[in-house]
Amino acid sequence: DKVICEAGYSDGSTAVDYDVEMYDYDDNLIAKEKTDKRSIAEFTHPETDFYLVFDAGHESPVEVDIVELKEK
Repeated sequence: DKVICEAGYSDGSTAVDYDVEMYDYDDNLIAKEKTDKRSIAEFTHPETDFYLVFDAGHESPVEVDIVELKEK
């Protein structure tokens, strides 16, 4: 299974070539991926619960917990 994260800004613009980080609930970094030209970062779904962090540097970082994710 994969976790697919679409990153972007509050004005609707894309976030290309930015880091998205995946952490477990003990705040250990599990994985880090860069967004592609579509603003997408793909991760292998871990065995543990996790949350994602997108920090573009000029706004507050965005954290998304596994319970907030939608399955497709």
